[in-house]
Amino acid sequence: MSNARIAAGKKLVGKTLNKVNPVEALREITTAYADLARMREEEATKRQQIMADRETCLAAIHAQREVLMAYLDRSFAERAETFRELFRHADEAVERGDSPALMAVGRGIVDTTKNSPFAALADLEQTRNALKSGAADFSL
Repeated sequence: MSNARIAAGKKLVGKTLNKVNPVEALREITTAYADLARMREEEATKRQQIMADRETCLAAIHAQREVLMAYLDRSFAERAETFRELFRHADEAVERGDSPALMAVGRGIVDTTKNSPFAALADLEQTRNALKSGAADFSL
């Protein structure tokens, strides 16, 4: 309800019963009720939109979570396989007594542990942002 309506209501209350116009009073009450009904409807519509936006955001979060989890599952599975192979090669180098091969495998193990799947994920995010912004020029 607007400040003008509140002021008009206070003005009506301040009048004596002899000076009150019943038609004007009824019109003011009807107008105030219509304003209230309109405002209720607007607020209900806003609440519905907020709930719809909430559901959309939650769905996007869940979808992004699934993509992230699939990436991490695949990435860590690949890393596990890489480590299995590296340690198998290390065992073979030890059995052969091949120190240079063992050192090379050791460097491979250290290098693999230095590279985090999360670093690659950050690179993917930067690439995605560059593609979205259109600032980067990619040619094949």
